[in-house]
Amino acid sequence: MNRNTFFVLFLLISNLVSGQDLKLWYSQPAQNWSEALPIGNSRLGAMVYGGIEREELQLNEETFWAGSPYNNNPNAVHVLPVVRKLIFEGRNKEAQRLIDANFLTQQHGMSYLTLGSLYLEFPEHQNGSGFYRDLNLENATTTTRYQVDDVTYTRTTFASFTDNVIIMHIKASKANALNFTIAYNCPLVHKVNVQNDQLTVTCQGKEQEGLKAALRAGCQIQVKTNGTLRPGGNTLQINEGTEATLYISAATNYVNYQDVSADESHRTSEYLKRAMQIPYEKALKSHIAYYKKQFDRVRLTLPTGKTSQLETPKRIENFGNGEDMAMAALLFHYGRYLLISSSQPGGQPANLQGIWNNSTHAPWDSKYTININTEMNYWPAEVTNLSETHSPLFSMLKDLSVTGAETARTMYDCRGWMAHHNTDLWRICGVVDFAAAGMWPSGGAWLAQHIWQHYLFTGDKEKARAFCGFKEVKPVILIVGGSLGAVAVNNAVRKILPELLKDFQVVHLCGKGKLDEKLTGLNGYVQFEYIQDELKDLFALADVVISRAGANAICELLALRKPNLLIPLSANASRGDQILNARSFEKQGFSMVLEEEEITDEKLLDTIHQLYDNRHSFEEAMSAGKQMDSIHHIVSLIEECVLSKK
Repeated sequence: MNRNTFFVLFLLISNLVSGQDLKLWYSQPAQNWSEALPIGNSRLGAMVYGGIEREELQLNEETFWAGSPYNNNPNAVHVLPVVRKLIFEGRNKEAQRLIDANFLTQQHGMSYLTLGSLYLEFPEHQNGSGFYRDLNLENATTTTRYQVDDVTYTRTTFASFTDNVIIMHIKASKANALNFTIAYNCPLVHKVNVQNDQLTVTCQGKEQEGLKAALRAGCQIQVKTNGTLRPGGNTLQINEGTEATLYISAATNYVNYQDVSADESHRTSEYLKRAMQIPYEKALKSHIAYYKKQFDRVRLTLPTGKTSQLETPKRIENFGNGEDMAMAALLFHYGRYLLISSSQPGGQPANLQGIWNNSTHAPWDSKYTININTEMNYWPAEVTNLSETHSPLFSMLKDLSVTGAETARTMYDCRGWMAHHNTDLWRICGVVDFAAAGMWPSGGAWLAQHIWQHYLFTGDKEKARAFCGFKEVKPVILIVGGSLGAVAVNNAVRKILPELLKDFQVVHLCGKGKLDEKLTGLNGYVQFEYIQDELKDLFALADVVISRAGANAICELLALRKPNLLIPLSANASRGDQILNARSFEKQGFSMVLEEEEITDEKLLDTIHQLYDNRHSFEEAMSAGKQMDSIHHIVSLIEECVLSKK
């Protein structure tokens, strides 16, 4: 290879790599909150504006909400029979009026609150040039850079996952050229105190809908610098420095939805004290390592175009031209970044705006809207390999199972637990807004779907291999026949076992009372009546699956992208719904199908081999399929069934 050829290839590779840089970048500061860049470590969040003369960091703490512990359960059970009767009679408006009058309280959910903003004033920077700011999705940092005269100023900001504070590092390219002032403001009742090298804020929560403010927030900002630092009223002034590092700590008195007895000032101080002991470079390295452990599990690379090198707003404008598919990859990873940044184990789940909110009256209070919005936040959790981000949602579910039991008993005289379409930090489960929007008792059930999805996606192949005692390196077939009508599937598979085991290992869920003792100990074959906790591991181990075509089964296979052979229950033994399910999946390229009446030893064996040989095409079809929403899929199947009957 000559030097010229090498140079051309180098340029091509460089352009490809730079076009795939996972950065949102801009040539000017944010003009409003929506243009600022979000950072977060689940507990703390900030929107970074990237201003030249005036930088703003709008701050949030995950437990800073309006109100105080409560539940919104009216004693409405006495009118429930009347409401039902009116609905059955088609008198919906009358039923709605009765619900509005009896099923609602004065409380419709509390607001998630802003913690106010930190401001950095840079005198004589009004003539800044060469401006650049970005959000780097690969290391969860923001950078702002510009020049004033012959000095380059650089600000790097991140919400540390490992040190539990927000850190901003400011550097001037010329010694002693760094001069700025730190100030704070908040739309809520607050007090600012400055002493030595620390700015301390106390902030009172908000009364809402008759509930007094029970929460208080503390915020402390401390600076390390090689310049001079002195208090100036309610501000901190840094002069003639070359570098400065700001440590921003915050906490509330929230313990749980029933307990607000914590000392917010002590909490804030402890976070800050520990963080201040860590050198900046070490803190940055630890933060990036923690983040990348989650973020780097998935890589999506799509073709670049001429517009891929443009700043983000222009890329968005040009995206419709179809020349910058890498923009879709950027937004895919941006979604993963936001979930990582707003939902980590031990914290609160991501609310309607994640963790970022600049208002005391956020849209829809920035509550947890659990009739789809909260669920949408977590749709990427398992399918983009961010399973641990689900943890805060499950913690909230545990709380709701307690408060929701009270709601079920008080409002419906029912056992178990339930939730309507909204909840908040205080884990309310009653009706909010009005009947047409809020009289929807299925929020808890919808949230519970995430537990099952998490279960399915957290299988362990090696654990399953050990559980089954498999020693050979052969592909694995999982046969799910342990339900009504399983005998036909069981018998068909067992007849071809001698040939099947030449190329495969087989895990057979055959159903209660359907074990074949003669096959016990057969090398490469294990059978179980049924499986409980190990099912997720067996799904993870399976290369292909043989199953009936019930709605639950096929939706699980689709979610897990498992190539499958469906043997639907015959029309003689069912309503025909499994046949419709199977043919629908076959039509979309998700499955192969054999009906019971078609099965012969030779045909079954040949079909299994075809399935395995073409497994990747089935996986691709399922990945590209439009029916990933199981509810949508089930509805479509019902519609197909209805149409077929006409």
